[in-house]
Amino acid sequence: MTETIISTGQSQSGGTVTSGNTLIVSAGGYTTGVTVSSGGLELIRSDGTSYDTVLSNGGREVMGSGGIAVSTLVSQGGSEEVFSSGTATNAQVRNGGTLRVYSGGTASATIVSR
Repeated sequence: MTETIISTGQSQSGGTVTSGNTLIVSAGGYTTGVTVSSGGLELIRSDGTSYDTVLSNGGREVMGSGGIAVSTLVSQGGSEEVFSSGTATNAQVRNGGTLRVYSGGTASATIVSR
């Protein structure tokens, strides 16, 4: 199990987060095109931003405390969760994917399709 932190001035492009592993995006860091699956977790907080993440087969993306996710694809078995002060924009939720927005969280321009 590993925990990777992306923070101010740092970024990650591509890569896969799988079972037991966590990618934390915070404090001005950002990721692009990361795939999260098979029990992996991407946690976005404190003004971190994630672009074009793909969630599937038990992969989770969680936003809170100023975390922003843009253009996430939530497919079969994937889950995107938006907590207080988190934002999900332009998410696409396909058959079998889940988007949960909790009190104080924001989701906009979401597309739900089969």
